[in-house]
This record gives sequence, C-alpha cells and structure tokens, in this order.
Amino acid sequence: MPQSTVCFDLGGVLVRICHRWEQAVAAAGLASARTGALADFQPLLAYQNGDLALGPYLAELAHWLGFPDAGHALAVHNHILIEEYPGVAALAADLRSAGWTLGCLSNTNEAHWDEMLRSGRFPTVAGLQVKVASHELGLSKPDPAIYAAFLAAAPCRREDVVYFDDHPENVAAARALGWQAHLIDPAADPAAQMRTALSAPRTGAS
Repeated sequence: MPQSTVCFDLGGVLVRICHRWEQAVAAAGLASARTGALADFQPLLAYQNGDLALGPYLAELAHWLGFPDAGHALAVHNHILIEEYPGVAALAADLRSAGWTLGCLSNTNEAHWDEMLRSGRFPTVAGLQVKVASHELGLSKPDPAIYAAFLAAAPCRREDVVYFDDHPENVAAARALGWQAHLIDPAADPAAQMRTALSAPRTGAS
C-alpha cells in the first residue's frame, strides 16, 4: 500500500480556468456578443449536476452565444479550461520521482474530463495515477462518499493523503475525514503553494 499520496483538485489547483463567458469564447478563437459570469447561463449548472445531457446543453449554449452549431459551443465550453498552471508539471515529476502516488478528486463534467485526459493540453492531469471524477460517480464534493471513493481507488489510508483544493468547504470536508488538506489560492501560484505545504512537517494542515 502506498505510504504517501497527493490528491489534487483540478480547476484552480492544477488547471487555470475562465470565470466569464467572454474569456472562454476568446480562448476558443471565436467571437460572441454575450458577456457575463459562467453562472449567468443556468443550463451550465444543470449540465454540471447531471440534470441536462451534453447534447441539449450544447444546443442551448450555441443558441445563447449566437453560434450556428454545437461544435462551436463545445469549443467554448472546453476552453473554460485554459491551461495548466506554470510549475505543476515539474511538481508532479518531482513527486513521482520521490515515490508519491498522485491522484485527483474533481467536481467536473464529461466534456471537461475528456478534454483534460485526451486533448493533449493537460499532460499533468492525464498522467495522474488515480483519477476520481464527480460525473462518473454521481457524487460531488464535499459529500464524504466521494472522498471515500478516492481512498478505495488509490488505495491508501486517509492519514496518508495530502490534499489540495481551492474551495474552503471541500478542504474542511477532507480535514474532517482525517486528510491533510490545504487550501490553495488560484491567483497566487498554486505550484509554489503546494511545494511549500509539502515541505512542511506532515502533522497538520494549513
């Protein structure tokens, strides 16, 4: 059984994400008159929660953005995911060399999961050894059951997991379960924050 496991959230920890539609549209190399926060488009939440299938979601998004087809909408949706943060690939390589098992526990959706694992844009994510995603289980953080699913998939002991997430409620849930959980600020060099946390004595969380 691995003695040391690092578990990452993805968006805001390993992957930089857009928070506004005009950013995602521009990142996809397209143009739309629509602007606003991602949450302004209600079908996105329905899709994320599994209440709306991918096809109908993309059709609604294409219409809302003023695009002629779902292909344009999918490009925009997938470019909500911008890039891996600088330094995370080197961090992952160093951790693997030191014998850590690397995994992720992510609240995500099928389109973004496919983009992160198969597009080639996110090699650090694709190379993780243990990958647990909300849409595949029908569970989302901070539900304790999804943390248990990660432990079963690893497998590892809860006290041996060092966990990084950018949402306080997810960090609190992990700590309550005995994980060594650390809150990451997505605007302040996540890779450097994780290196600092991992260099500290493994007896608590920050």
